[in-house]
Amino acid sequence: MDSSTSTEAPIMHAEVEAPPLDQSILFLTNEEHGQSNVMFAIIYELLTQHRTKLHVASWDKFLARLDSAQILAQEEYLSENLIPIELHRLPSESMVSKCMSRTRETQASFRHAPGYRGMSYYRSFAPTMLAAYEPTDYMSIYFETKRLVEEIEPNIIVLDPFLSSSIDFVRMSGRKHVILSPVSPSAYVVPKLPLLQIFCKYPTQASGLPFPLPWAKVPENVWTILNGLYVLLFDRNIKELDKVRREQGITWPLPIFEPLQKGVPLICPSLPTIDYPIPWPSDLEFVGPIVAPYKSPIEDDPDLWNWLQQGHTVIICLGTHALLAQHAIMELAKGLRILLDQCPKVQILWKLKKDKDFDKSATLPLLTEIDSGRVRLTEWIKSDLAAVLQTGSIICIVHHGGANSFFEATWAGIPQIIVAQWHDTYEYAAKVEYLGIGVYGNKTCAPDLYRREFGEALVLCTGSSKSSKEIQERANALGLVSQKRSGRKLAVAKLREILANVATTKPSPG
Repeated sequence: MDSSTSTEAPIMHAEVEAPPLDQSILFLTNEEHGQSNVMFAIIYELLTQHRTKLHVASWDKFLARLDSAQILAQEEYLSENLIPIELHRLPSESMVSKCMSRTRETQASFRHAPGYRGMSYYRSFAPTMLAAYEPTDYMSIYFETKRLVEEIEPNIIVLDPFLSSSIDFVRMSGRKHVILSPVSPSAYVVPKLPLLQIFCKYPTQASGLPFPLPWAKVPENVWTILNGLYVLLFDRNIKELDKVRREQGITWPLPIFEPLQKGVPLICPSLPTIDYPIPWPSDLEFVGPIVAPYKSPIEDDPDLWNWLQQGHTVIICLGTHALLAQHAIMELAKGLRILLDQCPKVQILWKLKKDKDFDKSATLPLLTEIDSGRVRLTEWIKSDLAAVLQTGSIICIVHHGGANSFFEATWAGIPQIIVAQWHDTYEYAAKVEYLGIGVYGNKTCAPDLYRREFGEALVLCTGSSKSSKEIQERANALGLVSQKRSGRKLAVAKLREILANVATTKPSPG
């Protein structure tokens, strides 16, 4: 193994004295909740330290959300005068919004099957998702980043790994910067390993294949990887972006495909103990789950708090973009019916986002329990997910496999059932089974659901069998490991360390 790699988490340096007030940080991020939540958490933590001027460039949803960070920080530190955040709106749209406006698709259209079954659709849709911007929009964000950096002159820049245009400028400028990732670093590191390991050891993201990779599944893994390479090398949209990027002297691949850069720290919310065993590069900073600040439901939503106290609860929270079709809602409801019949003391909290085609007949299998209050359907949960998971009432969470949900559930020590829908959600579905903390709940039919498979997963994660206890105990153990490290505080300590040494040599462009 190369001396610069390790399967252990890099040791965080001792916390250093806070930098002087005249130093500043510029954050650049997409606005979607799942991608920006780690940014929100770090910005809040820095706000409470009253030592650094913060600038944030994003789009409307995230900029509006920062108001709550400032209010919460002020409530926590009434005697302190907080330094207000300077907000800057980027041009065009955030990545997911741009993808939908270009394709005229709905959020539900993101869904695709894993591996062999989903590759034809994946090839057609992935380029627009991963390289969402047309050249004009891409460069407008690039030049706005340039303007902001030259105007603000930040001491360091913190970047969302999915905001390629901003990363391009910052790399070209040689400015001191950090990548703050909301996802597992395995997607960044595995493609840099020897080919035999890439093809035969580690399942690629969109495959949904297990780890360790069985030999019988290697051909499917190779096929999925080759399809991804085809997109990267031959997609017309990516070629058009590369053309305008070359005009600015940019020679490296789109940063969304290669966010790791030697000498540039990449802070991630994972730990080696909650990921695959991979030879990790030394530039990775494992801090553990980065959980945003939250209020307890007892003060934020007393009605929900009182309901949760009635008994053990399964929460279903399928993410902002995972809009289920009518038949999938029906299958999910029938799977819940299996659990309710076998576990009469369990109740259900279901965050069900309804589109224009929703018909309440899809939830008819649960009508009696909905009327009695044992099943609670809601389009919005006021309290943060992390806050609900910490109430002591939640015994299982069902989610779509988003990184944010995976890390928060792992941190809380709650068994997980993942109903995977697209791309990286298949990685997290396989990962919970490898870690022994949950079940890939639609493995046979993803991205759809099958009532019996889903119902059996619910019973397994909430039951009292030997296998159930093993999942529950393993989830609790990894939760304790995660909670021993405050990911939010460790990430800020790393940023403060960089600020304290801001005069060190800047990384070379590219």
